[in-house]
Amino acid sequence: MVSWNFAHQLFERMPNRTVVSWNSVIAINGCCREALEHFDMMQRGGFEPDGVSFAGVLAACSHAGLVDEGFMYYDLMKKAYDIPMRVEHYGCVVDLLGRAGRLEEAMHVMEVMQMRPNEVVLGSLLAACRMHGDVGLAERLMGYIVELEPECDSNYVLLSNIYAAVGRWDGVGEVRNKMKAIGIKKRPG
Repeated sequence: MVSWNFAHQLFERMPNRTVVSWNSVIAINGCCREALEHFDMMQRGGFEPDGVSFAGVLAACSHAGLVDEGFMYYDLMKKAYDIPMRVEHYGCVVDLLGRAGRLEEAMHVMEVMQMRPNEVVLGSLLAACRMHGDVGLAERLMGYIVELEPECDSNYVLLSNIYAAVGRWDGVGEVRNKMKAIGIKKRPG
């Protein structure tokens, strides 16, 4: 696996950078602030960011807990660059809000998306429910999740873990019984 330092050195030595090379250095950056700095350098260098650029920046904001900055970039993407929202952008916004504990707002974003949420969007919100102990929202989400991925064991296991974390052993039992009834087995790990 190539280290970030090596990849960054290669990038710095590139005589001719492109939007693709800028997007790559933004996306693989493990340090969120550096990813945002590279995005700003990209713009100052005369490169127009695209949807991939903004997905990288929104993900960086999400992982760093930079909610206000995330929404600033979200607005920039829509208003200054007129880039249409794709499922990965919605996923980043849902993750940004979910990690920050703003679960109902994240759910609202998911519900008004211009496309059907995928398993990544749903999974990130379900993980945020676990992080913040929101059983009610997790139960609501399972309706969407089961419709999209009816046989995915990890979603059921995550809901079971959410119940266990708040001492709802009846819920744990219900999830396990449902898994058994429809023939879903938990994969090892």
